[in-house]
Amino acid sequence: MNILFYEYGLNPFTGGVQRVSYNIAKHLKGEHSTYVCYTTNEEYKSAYNEAFTGHINIKDLSSASHKSLLEFIKSNRISVIINQCGSALEHTSFLYGVKQEYDFKLYSFVHISPTGSRDVLGYRDFNFPKLVFRSIVKEFVFLFYKADSKRFREIYRISDKVILLSKYHVDEFKHIIHSKDEASKIMAIPNMVPFPPQNENIIVCKRKKILVVARMGETVKRLSRVLYAWNHLHKDLTDWDLTFVGDGSELPKFKELARKMNLPRLTFTGSTNSQKYYEDASIFLMTSASEGFPMTILEAMQFGVVPIVMDSCKSFHEMIDNGKNGFLTPNKSLSVFETQIMELANDNVKRQQMASKAMKSTSAFYPEAIINLWKQLLKA
Repeated sequence: MNILFYEYGLNPFTGGVQRVSYNIAKHLKGEHSTYVCYTTNEEYKSAYNEAFTGHINIKDLSSASHKSLLEFIKSNRISVIINQCGSALEHTSFLYGVKQEYDFKLYSFVHISPTGSRDVLGYRDFNFPKLVFRSIVKEFVFLFYKADSKRFREIYRISDKVILLSKYHVDEFKHIIHSKDEASKIMAIPNMVPFPPQNENIIVCKRKKILVVARMGETVKRLSRVLYAWNHLHKDLTDWDLTFVGDGSELPKFKELARKMNLPRLTFTGSTNSQKYYEDASIFLMTSASEGFPMTILEAMQFGVVPIVMDSCKSFHEMIDNGKNGFLTPNKSLSVFETQIMELANDNVKRQQMASKAMKSTSAFYPEAIINLWKQLLKA
């Protein structure tokens, strides 16, 4: 079978979806021919041949791109397109248009929570005035047009399958599109761990470091919450450091906010390979308003970094057993979030016990289990 992964970006080190595509394609390549189509202005490197048999880069969704992609699909006899932009109607419609001229299965992966458009409403942090204005506009649009419902209904209609990242998302999606899914087009396949199993000896080498790995955007990630928490905690956690790994449009804003609060022992690394930071860190933080099935939680747990996560998304419960291999704190409650950080930072024994359990619990997402789900999908 010849499979084409369609996605925005390409580099597996710059985004979770790219890592998913790369890792899945690498595991499938032995039995199938795997190709990639990407829309960003990136250079395809020979190292990517480990995962992909061939590639095509389209810069837009124009008629010229339609023609180029159609020719590529025909020449490589593509039978399945893995649409990693499955929450974007514009891209899914573009692929559906190509499908009208060459028959293939269109499997659309939704890498966000189905309720994501609703989860991010009500933003009111005036350190980010543009985002506040944008949120008010979104609230108006959502109230009067229910844009997420219309978008997902159409994506469901034109796709052969819609794949969500968590079993907890299936009923949410059905509710949003007002369908019981009699055609059985909806299924769930979680992300798999991106790294090989780590030796538990890594736990005793951990340093007093708190880690955030994320795209530096406030609308969804709500990273300002971490800065506010650190503003309250750093005077008590004097031997701990906080590191933000990642790049994004709001990075300058976060740096400026940290400067205004005069926050010590704080580092912004920008875009870089996160593995060495997972190896060192002891605590991982996530404060997002919405997520799909975040790779960074699994990555952290693989390296024995205990996650403390605001409970904004049901998929978190598929990874974190609260109080055992990590903590889920009430969504938006900064005080409880801070208390949990303080308690875990000051209890080395408990932290190491939870780190060990976190590492063991990622086995449910090892490649063998997840690839079996992919094989079931490809047989459908």
